Amino acid sequence: MKVFWIPLAIALALAVAVLVGRGATVMLGTAAGFIAAIVTLAGGLSCLRVSRIRAELGSAERMSRRRAWAIMAVSGALMLSYTLLALTTLACAREYAKSSITRANLRGTGMSLLAYNQESHDYPPSLAALVESGRAVWCQFHAAFDPEAARSTSRGDTGYSSFHYQPGAGEWNPDPKLVLAYERSPSTPVELRIFQRYGRCVLFGDGTVRVLDDAAFHEARRTDAAQRTQIGWFTSPADD
Repeated sequence: MKVFWIPLAIALALAVAVLVGRGATVMLGTAAGFIAAIVTLAGGLSCLRVSRIRAELGSAERMSRRRAWAIMAVSGALMLSYTLLALTTLACAREYAKSSITRANLRGTGMSLLAYNQESHDYPPSLAALVESGRAVWCQFHAAFDPEAARSTSRGDTGYSSFHYQPGAGEWNPDPKLVLAYERSPSTPVELRIFQRYGRCVLFGDGTVRVLDDAAFHEARRTDAAQRTQIGWFTSPADD
């Protein structure tokens, strides 16, 4: 029976790890759990064969066969569950990989803002001014999971941005407490996990881009407002 119970326990433990884990734990746990599920199925087949080899016709043999068939049923259910879990993991991984487009676009926006500032010694008053200067294009301001951005692209419209921009003043200030731009809605996966949590891509004054959940985002906004007040920058109203 160990050929069944040991891999079954491992497969169930890995399933829990995949459901609550994040990052590499999700991918590795799914792969290892799928292997454990296959071993469990092989254990069920082995138990069934052993029950058939026993050529006794007494009640003990009938109980052994019932137990073997129960093992096969559990093994089949486990295989089906891991198949669904593997498909879900692949879908989550694909979504998380696609979110890199949003981060790259916002990082590129930061580079365009820096280039504009180095030339004019000031921040552009709007993203439209950044486009008019030739430092950026409108599709650069689109988030991967923003449906309105997809619609504007299909229509060939310009002038739409998935990001809320907060201009600065004067020479470039690489303060990591300052928030220059952020995603208008929390639609970017914070990390790779089965039960996805979504946040916003945020561009900071030092050019870094991070994905923040709701609590971290509002804390960053408060810190940004305090820092802007201290250095005399205008604080735009919250767009959240």
